[in-house]
Amino acid sequence: MFVKKYMRLQFDREVEENYEEKRARIGRPLYRDNLDIERHAGKIYARTMFEQFGRILYECDACQVEELEKGKLYLAIHREVARREKWCRVSYKVTVLAGGQEFDYECGQFAHMGFLCNHVLKLLDFIRITEIPEKHIVKRWTKDARDILPAHPTQY
Repeated sequence: MFVKKYMRLQFDREVEENYEEKRARIGRPLYRDNLDIERHAGKIYARTMFEQFGRILYECDACQVEELEKGKLYLAIHREVARREKWCRVSYKVTVLAGGQEFDYECGQFAHMGFLCNHVLKLLDFIRITEIPEKHIVKRWTKDARDILPAHPTQY
């Protein structure tokens, strides 16, 4: 009985993985905002990550950017302060490094999750950068992440 239940569990998991792979292979990304950076993300990110990227890109419309030091230091401010929790910060400093190829920012979402936050995406749009900087693309979220798998699951 245990083996039957285990085989059923394994079968269900394989069916779900095959469905997601087919969906990613056949379907193309749905662009919401038709921005250059969104098209770039659609080319490099896996489907689930691209959907997450779309949600973050949607949230960046609630921010505005002020230039504190030309080309180096910016302040991203949330517009609707009243809607945010009282304990939430409403402004974040974003520092541009290496001529726009790297960003350092206070919220730390990239260090924690591995993808850019809405503050930086709004800044990228503000300074007219059309592609996600290479430094801020984590391989595990991309379409070609399978070549970094450990040896034991590669047979699957």
